[in-house]
Amino acid sequence: MPTVDWWLQPAYWLSRLVFARGLAAIYLIAFLVAVNQFRPLLGESGLLPAPRFLARVPFRLTPSLFHLRYSDRLLAIVAWLVPPAAHATTPPRHADTRCDTPQR
Repeated sequence: MPTVDWWLQPAYWLSRLVFARGLAAIYLIAFLVAVNQFRPLLGESGLLPAPRFLARVPFRLTPSLFHLRYSDRLLAIVAWLVPPAAHATTPPRHADTRCDTPQR
């Protein structure tokens, strides 16, 4: 039995659901925090400006979309668009995934 087969068992549908929704809630909170706090802390004129940091650190050490171009407006757009885009691309949960009968 491979190491992840236990997670794919039909009896664990509630565990998978709680885990996935909990992780989604954590990511949503993280993006909302980024929208509200990133600009004053690490924005173009924040406490530790991100453009200065990105200029000093090579892409290889800190890969980021913002190495190409950084602006506070671009960060706000990304922070507001990623959660809805992630939600839109998540496949829907079908009713047949909650079955307690063993699969053959």
